[in-house]
Amino acid sequence: MVHEDINNNMILEPGTDLPVRVGTDTPNSKSFVVSVAQDTPAVRVHLVNEGSSAYRMVSAEPNTSFASPDGNALNPTLIFHRGWRYHIWNESWESHPFELWKYRSDGSEVVLLSQEQGGYLEDDPSIDFVGSGKWLVSGDSFLFTMSDSLASELTGYRCSAHRDSMRGDVLIQ
Repeated sequence: MVHEDINNNMILEPGTDLPVRVGTDTPNSKSFVVSVAQDTPAVRVHLVNEGSSAYRMVSAEPNTSFASPDGNALNPTLIFHRGWRYHIWNESWESHPFELWKYRSDGSEVVLLSQEQGGYLEDDPSIDFVGSGKWLVSGDSFLFTMSDSLASELTGYRCSAHRDSMRGDVLIQ
């Protein structure tokens, strides 16, 4: 069934994105074949901020076990799958840029991928990082593949502006 993307976020949101109707009554429902490009995200994640203390996941499409233990928790542990492609839509990106990071052996932290500043793995072809500087019109979204090189480095996620409070753990499956 064809739906209109009411808020233009490229995510099907039942209840928000309504079926296109023929006339006034009948939803426009036709059978069709869809070809999905190889780099299409397997999971689209929608995040918002809770003040300057936490991220909250609004949704993950398709509805998978992306966050643990409770998808409504603040700064939930995010569960990534090796080889899957992710689209992160951070609604609060201007004040709370999202980034993936790792601990170094000396205890310091280093940015791997970021909405605000360059992370050192952003040019890794196996990750195929796409941020606002490449083809995305807005800085609110970015795409990446959870490659072996990213999975082996990744410690967690955080807000680049509020690194001590807006942060969470990740699990790699």
